[in-house]
Amino acid sequence: MSDEIKTSFFRELIYLYNAHKKYNMQRFNTLGLSTGQPKVLTILLRNEGFVQKDLAERCMVEPATMTTLLRRMEVNGLIYKKATYGTNGKRAMSVFLTEKGRELAVKVEEMAEESDEMCLSALTQEERDTMCRCMRQARKVIEEKLVMEEKQRKQMLWKQITGTIVGFFLAVILSSCTLRTIDHDRPDPAPTAVSQDITGDRDPTGSEQGSMTDGGQKAGTTDSKNDDEEEEPMELTKAYKKYDFSNPIFTQHFGADPYAIEYDGRLYIYMTADAFEYDSQKKVKENSYGKIQSIYVVSTDDMINFTDHGEILVAGSKGAAKWAHNSWAPAACWKMIDGKPKFFLYFADNGGGIGVLTADSPVGPFTDPLGKALISRDIPNCGNVLWLFDPAVLVDDDGTGYIYFGGGVPEGKVAAPGTGRVAKLGADMISIDGEVVSLDVPYLFEDSGIHKYNNKYYYTYCTNWSVDQAGTDTYGIHNADIACMESDSPMGPFTFKEVILRNPGTVFQLWGNNHHCVFKFKDRWYIIYHARTLEKEMRIEKGYRSTHIDCFEMGEDGTIGNIKMTYKSRPQLKNVDPYQFNAAVCVSHMAGANFGDSALKQWNNYIHSGIARENDPAMSRINEDTAAAAAVPSSACGGVSYAAGFDRGDFIEIQGVDFAEGQNAAFEMYLNTKGGEAAFEVFIDDPEGEALLELKVSRGDGVDGSFSKYTGESVQMPEGVHNLFIVCTKGVDVDAALWKFVK
Repeated sequence: MSDEIKTSFFRELIYLYNAHKKYNMQRFNTLGLSTGQPKVLTILLRNEGFVQKDLAERCMVEPATMTTLLRRMEVNGLIYKKATYGTNGKRAMSVFLTEKGRELAVKVEEMAEESDEMCLSALTQEERDTMCRCMRQARKVIEEKLVMEEKQRKQMLWKQITGTIVGFFLAVILSSCTLRTIDHDRPDPAPTAVSQDITGDRDPTGSEQGSMTDGGQKAGTTDSKNDDEEEEPMELTKAYKKYDFSNPIFTQHFGADPYAIEYDGRLYIYMTADAFEYDSQKKVKENSYGKIQSIYVVSTDDMINFTDHGEILVAGSKGAAKWAHNSWAPAACWKMIDGKPKFFLYFADNGGGIGVLTADSPVGPFTDPLGKALISRDIPNCGNVLWLFDPAVLVDDDGTGYIYFGGGVPEGKVAAPGTGRVAKLGADMISIDGEVVSLDVPYLFEDSGIHKYNNKYYYTYCTNWSVDQAGTDTYGIHNADIACMESDSPMGPFTFKEVILRNPGTVFQLWGNNHHCVFKFKDRWYIIYHARTLEKEMRIEKGYRSTHIDCFEMGEDGTIGNIKMTYKSRPQLKNVDPYQFNAAVCVSHMAGANFGDSALKQWNNYIHSGIARENDPAMSRINEDTAAAAAVPSSACGGVSYAAGFDRGDFIEIQGVDFAEGQNAAFEMYLNTKGGEAAFEVFIDDPEGEALLELKVSRGDGVDGSFSKYTGESVQMPEGVHNLFIVCTKGVDVDAALWKFVK
């Protein structure tokens, strides 16, 4: 082939490639995609779970370029990252497509196929086959050449390595021989440059990096950095809750069918653990509730910052009640039994029965005292209840317990379903005392609730989805409202009183089942309910629910009125003391890298509550610090809870932090960096403003996998009450247990 023909051939290939690429990008731009993004989407569509480094190699771009590319795609909701474990057991952050990203990837492939077909439309099938065969042959020659050169490169590299090793050992042997001739009275020589390079535990000045200070406390340090290394600007991880919002109460996972109890000055909230379900195409599908087998629990003493205690494993092979298939709609209470507080957690096994778990603590661990359902269809007057679920429980002033449950609308009985029930509980709270009584509840659907006020008993419930004009005219109810009835007796009969909560869809646009609990905490009245606001912010809209709380004024006659549903009307009841240890899982807001096995683990937005079991080596240094050990919250699965998985840009917010008169103080955190570099910056009121301080951790600290205490320099604190943001500005998979300021 002549040089002119060869030049023309390759020029035409380049022209074709550039024209094809330009045409495709013009079409991809209509999808809102920029350069590089279509390739990432199509690669992940065929094989999800790429580590970022491998994905960069596959796309043939530099790792720094891939970091920028993925950050933009993540902000646009196309990809997410989550922790995965390789066959060697090492943890890495892998990249996956969101539902939106998957849909765009399919469109990209469809567009690419269309443009390919257009390019080849002028060729016969024989010409297409011939062209493809020629291209494959040309590519084979190039690939064989690359393999040969790579083999030669490795051989040369190996020669260089072996030469260096041999030279090193010869130097050591010669040095050893020389040292034997030195007078023993002479002082030891300074370490040679070779020994400093090999050990790596000293810097050129001889000072130790990340050493232990007095009292076993590690000081935050900073590794040196080459002047020509420029770190990319940090972007805060997207939060699914505005900084000034108090609802939903958390965003690290979903939480539905909430129920609240007060114990020892804290409010404990139990929720159905909604979890994403997927179709055969790995797309999030409508929530069927069929896979829910655990219950989330959080607590608060100020109604703004909530401590995440993780999940209670209830049903299935891993749950306390292995006989149960599901764990829906929890209800909880506590009672003094034999001089000690005992906690009871009631739950629905789908719509076929109600179980009960017990514990000595409001967060567990919980056990199953019966090994079967407390309420089943075998109990008289329960076999004819369509939905044997949605319990509510009341412990009256005399210690007597009552349980309310039931639901469903038999055919032709919209106005009077007759499926509500109440029963007196035995003194042990895990048995039924007497007969199960039917409740006459107009337009009942589900969701029993109960509260007591001024010696009156108030039964609350969700109306059904078939409320007719007669129901609206008679009771003022609409579809799926929360209505209230009143009685002088906990067993009824109840008379209709009012509607207290419209369906959340009337305010937040997304409709769904309505579930609630009315409770009193620190002399204030609240209603807790679920809405679809978190999934709305995530643009999922498949029926996954999150928990809200709003307050109201109780009338002297027990009238509640129509409660206003809001994003931010709830006041903070007490301020946070920054000068004592605070748990990293007690926050008002968070946005982080992964959430373990939670419902949102696929969405790269949440720091999860890790679990350290009893006598876990990771907690050894915390356990040596009495004040710190007392501040770490308990986990519902046993052990303690900490915030896990901070990556660069992740943060937590704590609202209402009272710095008092403002003074010099040092910032302190218990961190587990797993040997990597880490840095956290503290911001006051605005995470994108000027940092108050920075805490740095050197590479090499925390290699034993345990939490260590790091303390920064003392700085001037602001005066008064502020919102505090703790932002991870460097690090990968960093765990945080506690924080405080030291005067």
